[in-house]
Amino acid sequence: MLDINGQEFVILLLVAVVVIGPERLPRYTRESLGWVATLRGLLGDVHASVRDEMGDTVDFAALGPRQYDPRHVVKGVPAEGDSSLPAARSDGRAARRRSARAATGAVPPFDADAT
Repeated sequence: MLDINGQEFVILLLVAVVVIGPERLPRYTRESLGWVATLRGLLGDVHASVRDEMGDTVDFAALGPRQYDPRHVVKGVPAEGDSSLPAARSDGRAARRRSARAATGAVPPFDADAT
């Protein structure tokens, strides 16, 4: 969830001990854990309320933010040699246009506003 590794956790713990002090650290830890428990309870209530209102028609996994992770999105893109991709035009018009422009030495158009 927070994606903190062990080294970062130790550094955060040391900073907390220095800033808060070792005598107040247990009290602040208990309070912060209480806030987390309260927040989880509130989110659970919201989830239950939405499920009661909308029924089982909502797929909460599909609505999660993890579906927008770039690693997940890239997995859904077909590979270049994949046979499920639509076939390229076989009449060769685009290839002839490209070769005609290259043969005449024409410079492709440049739009300064588009870059």
